[in-house]
Amino acid sequence: MVLLFSLIQRNMKLQEKLDKLQKKCQSCKKMIKSRKNMSRSCKIIIKGCKNADHLSNRLRFSDMKAR
Repeated sequence: MVLLFSLIQRNMKLQEKLDKLQKKCQSCKKMIKSRKNMSRSCKIIIKGCKNADHLSNRLRFSDMKAR
């Protein structure tokens, strides 16, 4: 029971991270429309946004490495 709770909690944290990245992504896209050249981090965020499943897997993997 405790294990299940910790898994749910970790999933919620991952979802928050994804939401933050997608918010950044949207603001990035707005920035790109006004500016032709964009930063490398901007490209990475947008690439992650288009492929949200891959992004969540990467987040989950980095979380595991941190422990």
